[in-house]
Formats: sequence, structure tokens, C-alpha cells
Amino acid sequence: MKFYKYLFLTITLLLGSFILIGNVNALEIVSNNAILYNLNDDTILYEKNKDQKVSIASLTKVMTALVAIEHIDNLNEKVTFVKSDYDKLIEMDASGSSLDINRSYTYLELLHGLLMESGADCANALARLTLGSEKNFVKEMNQKAKELGMYNTSFANPIGMDDKNNYSTMSDYAILFKTALNNETLKKIMTTYRYKLSDGKTIHHTIYGYLKTYDVEAPYIKGGKTGFETDAGFALASIANYNDVNLMLITTRAFKNGYNVKDAKNIYEYYFKNYSYKKIITKGQILTTINTKNSIPTNDIVIKADKDYSYYIENNYSKDDITIVYDGIETVTPNNKYGEKLGDINIFYKEKLICKIPVNLNERLFPSSLVILMAAFFYIIIIVFTIFMVRKIRRNSKF
Repeated sequence: MKFYKYLFLTITLLLGSFILIGNVNALEIVSNNAILYNLNDDTILYEKNKDQKVSIASLTKVMTALVAIEHIDNLNEKVTFVKSDYDKLIEMDASGSSLDINRSYTYLELLHGLLMESGADCANALARLTLGSEKNFVKEMNQKAKELGMYNTSFANPIGMDDKNNYSTMSDYAILFKTALNNETLKKIMTTYRYKLSDGKTIHHTIYGYLKTYDVEAPYIKGGKTGFETDAGFALASIANYNDVNLMLITTRAFKNGYNVKDAKNIYEYYFKNYSYKKIITKGQILTTINTKNSIPTNDIVIKADKDYSYYIENNYSKDDITIVYDGIETVTPNNKYGEKLGDINIFYKEKLICKIPVNLNERLFPSSLVILMAAFFYIIIIVFTIFMVRKIRRNSKF
């Protein structure tokens, strides 16, 4: 009887081990909303409630920085940081920067205080200095959102305080964050670890403060913007680099301390560990064949890959996971013109579209009207010449 008990216990432990092994690479995060981009290919790798409208807390300040910098002519111009910029923080219980009241700073220093320390006082100052008032500034923020195609986003203040009219989605915010990263000045600020102000103070990026406070080892995280509010929870917009792969992650609504950076570590490491670039299409590989009708020559068109194609997919992928589908004109006729787009080669990875390769009619399969007329002309000449020669031969034969 004891033997069967031990056997049952052993089998149970083995099954438990297999279950644990099977879940080692399972991706679970605390954040309620997330979106992960591969910036190399501009493709979405992971998403969780990406289209849900949610509070984004201080992630709002990236839009504040983008609107402000578009209205600043000289980043090195000195402006005065006044008491009213700071007073609002006390009312709102918002975070401030290291900048001092009634001291002159450059616009560039204000932007560092805004993005690195998440200074709401810097947000107030930039709104006042660039567009005259918070009301005007917020109006411009919403206008910019529309210009960018952020149709599920609304801003109520430049700080990111909880407000029913201050929200976005992860899909929308990804557009904003990518736009900000394309601005060299803003990208440099968001990826700066420490920065020395003109008054001698040194400020540090809050994202690295989170990593240190919550003992998160993630050297591949290169910067971004943090956020925290009651409704938004812990939020984070960040970028990471590993083996020349650049990823961008946005998360919000993590209601456990530090899980903005903890979730970022889990997501980044999952993809860096389990994904890499794999060559799934080789140059010269036949992708599809298109029928022809009344063509010269009469052979069908064979579409081949013009180069090798590599994609960021799972390391243990199977060839069966890759599907190649041609979507376009099935039969080419004389009505199709040289250079015309016939369709697309769609590459699917596990039923997810990862690439479109355009197919154009790059062969002159059919004779043009001029060619037909010339051919007819020469054909008539040959016939006339043949008739003439036959008659001449007959005449000569009579003699």
C-alpha cells in the first residue's frame, strides 16, 4: 500500500513540475492596460485592454512637453519660475520639481524638470509662458491630439491630475509617445539619467528612482515617463534596447506599489528571452504564381521574393506558423498596364498579419498598339513581297 502512495506522490510531483515548467514563460502582469511595440518594425507585439479609455496620470506631461516645445523659439532663453506656478501644486497635492521660485531658468531646464522629475510646477510654468494660460494650453493639447489621430483622448489639464475629461487609450498614447521620441530634444531628456541645473542642483530621472526603490534590475530600460494618480494607479511609458532590438511599452492602472516598473521588467524580459529575428522568407523563394491570358510569352508570372525577410518572432516557432497568402488579381489580361499594382503578398505569423509585400506588373507581357500596328505592317509587306516574287517566278518560267 505504501508503494502506491509513494508512486502517486511521485507522479503528482512530476505533473506539478511540468505544469510549472510550462508556465515559466507565461506573461502575466498586474497593470490593467498595456501595449508593447517593436520600434524596429513598428509592430504591436503585446496588448492588454489597449483601446479602453483610462486615466493616464503624469504620462499627460509628454503631451505638455510636445505642445510647449512647438511654441518655444529658443530653448536657451531664460524665463522666470514664479510662485503662482507652484501654488497650484499645494491645492492639487501634485509633485513638484527641484526648481526654485523666483529664479530664472532656461526653457530647456523647465523641460528637464517636467519630464525627468515629473514637475507639475514646470507644467504650469510652460503653459503660462508659451500660451498665456492653462486654458489656452489645454485647448492646444486637445488640438494636437486630433492632429495626431488620437481620437479617443482628451486633456483637461497639463499636469495629468485625475479628471473625467483627462484620459486616453494605450493605442492613442502610443501615437503620442512615438511622436515625442521622434523629437530629438524630448527623446534626449526622457533618456537622461541625471541633469545639472544652472543653479548647481542635480536632478535625476524618476524612472530610475522607481527601479532603485523597488529593487528592479533592468539595465535595458533606457528611459521614458512615469505616472501615478489614484485612478491611473502606477503608469509608465518606457523604451528598452537589447541586442539592437528597440521596444516601447506603455502601461497604466497597476494598483500595487512599483508595478509600473515591475511589469515593464517582466514584459521586456519575456520578449527579449523568447523572441528574436528569424529569416522566414529567402531571396528567390516563390511566393505565388499569377495566371496570364493572351500574353507574350504565354508563361504565367512567377512572383519571387526580392530579398531575405526576417521578422521578430518566437525562437521556437514552427514553419507551419508562417502562412503566405496572395491577395490581388488572379489573372493578368491585356487590360492590365505595365507598372500596375496587382495586389499584395500577405505574410501571417500564427494568423497575425506581420508584413505586406506589394506585387506590381513589372513585365511587358502584352504587345502595345504600336507594336501590333508595326507587326501588321511588316506582315502585309511580307505578304505583298511574297506575292510579287511568286508572280515574277511564274513570268520567268514561261520563257
